[in-house]
Amino acid sequence: MRLRSSASNNLPNNLEVGRQSRKDWRRLGEVLVGLGALRDDQVESILDHQSNTGKLFGEASVEMGLVTPAMLRIAQERQHGVKVLSPDDESVDHRVIAAFDPHHEFVERIKVMLLNLGIMLSTQGAAKIVLVSGVEAARESALVAANLAVVCAQGGTRTLLVDANLDQPVHNHLFRINNRSGVSTLLASTDAPLRLAMQTAIDNLWVIPAGPSRPDASALLEREQLVHRLLPAMEDFDAVIIECGSLLAPLVARAAIGVHGAMLAVREHESSMNDLRALVDMITLKGVPQTSVVMMS
Repeated sequence: MRLRSSASNNLPNNLEVGRQSRKDWRRLGEVLVGLGALRDDQVESILDHQSNTGKLFGEASVEMGLVTPAMLRIAQERQHGVKVLSPDDESVDHRVIAAFDPHHEFVERIKVMLLNLGIMLSTQGAAKIVLVSGVEAARESALVAANLAVVCAQGGTRTLLVDANLDQPVHNHLFRINNRSGVSTLLASTDAPLRLAMQTAIDNLWVIPAGPSRPDASALLEREQLVHRLLPAMEDFDAVIIECGSLLAPLVARAAIGVHGAMLAVREHESSMNDLRALVDMITLKGVPQTSVVMMS
């Protein structure tokens, strides 16, 4: 097992969508020019307005009355080659930055982490299963998993995101879905997992939320092999992402049985490196072949 670490990355609670270079925004301007929606001199005016206000290029262009929201969305989809949500779309939390800006630096880092795991996503063959967890980094773990799920879905793979952080559900909030049933329901019953999967505003992406809070949540995770309970749904998906937040290491290791790789989020100067090593050792013993670590500050 090789332990890989990415460089430090800032991921605050109010992560801004579209934090890219002037060059990146110029490419969006070029797309709008190509569509006949802008002139070259208007692109420069928008870039100047963006620099002065700190707004996103798309927001600035709409605010200045130069581009309609509908035209902006068409241009963004042309630029990225994938369907993206408009800046004012509230169907997904804006911290799921890949949904709005597929080439943001954080999103590109997620793609590199996936490559580091040696996992090649495909619409052919068995689903690839990735576990995401955090070491004293529950929020960061959730955002890594949510953005990873969107990246997979944008690549054309049918993706299932599973919120296994039963004590602190988050993905129902990020993807604006209800939490009336979910993983806790799955583990405590014989319900078929596919019936619990909820489609999101992102094409090709479904989420099984954590489900209702239960006093025996930890016991459920200890008793049941989560991947085994998800198996009936595997043939319907190309990628399955299981997110555990900052569950206790033994519970994360239990959830890791049967996965093809793991991503672990840690907080610089806050997460315990001893705890990280212990978690890596535990999931390695469960047969996880590759682990990628991202450190955030």
